[in-house]
Amino acid sequence: MTNAPARPPRKPFDRYIGGTRPSWKRRAWFIGSLGLHGVAGAVLLCLSRHAIEAVVEPLTVTFVKTAAAPPPPPPPPPPPAGAAPSQPTTTTKPSTSRALVQPKDVPTQAPKPSHNTESEEEYGVVGGVVGGVPGGVVGGVVGGVPGGIVGGTGSGPAVAPAPPPPPPPGVYERVSRAPRLVAGDREPPIAPNMLLSLRGSSGVVLTKLKISVRGEVDKVEIVSSTIPLLDDVVKRHIERTWRFEPPINGGRPVAVEFLQPFSFNF
Repeated sequence: MTNAPARPPRKPFDRYIGGTRPSWKRRAWFIGSLGLHGVAGAVLLCLSRHAIEAVVEPLTVTFVKTAAAPPPPPPPPPPPAGAAPSQPTTTTKPSTSRALVQPKDVPTQAPKPSHNTESEEEYGVVGGVVGGVPGGVVGGVVGGVPGGIVGGTGSGPAVAPAPPPPPPPGVYERVSRAPRLVAGDREPPIAPNMLLSLRGSSGVVLTKLKISVRGEVDKVEIVSSTIPLLDDVVKRHIERTWRFEPPINGGRPVAVEFLQPFSFNF
């Protein structure tokens, strides 16, 4: 028994292109598919024709030209040469002044001037006397002396003027001679231990003193010194103990300043 020859393998689409006839089911399915695709294409074609397109209205720009200003009116024509210029109308207010009436009796002579005119009138003072002088004291007598005392006889001494006021504080007159010392010792006391350290030495301490109008020591300054160890001793001694007679210059109290030296020889 001989074997039949082997058939070649069949490709997937051989049944569509081969010589075998398809079945009626396949034909019906193919025809239905074509019909559905045709209906779908017709529907899409109708919808594309009736599609609503978005209409964009064009922007309309209108240029409006403004009307030009009207020209100014022409000037009025000049008046004719023979015509007179018009005068402005003025309204007159009714006069409110009274009518002047002429007096019946007119004096023929001017009135005599009065003796009690303002230029000759002298105003008196309450309590004054006839014949007194301006600036007098009430209660005085005629012929008295201005500035005198009421009730005086005129033979007494004149009233002494008030003394001049003292100088303002802080102003000192420089004098070459010191006022008279009324309190305090001339030489300052020196402690014994300081005397031992100063034995065999000598020198001068020059001070400047400022004295008030009452004779009190306002300030002490050391101008120069050859013994500095004694500067504070001299300064404290003057400030604590010294007092002067109130200085007088030209009959008035003054504050003065002067130089006061102190000589030492140990």
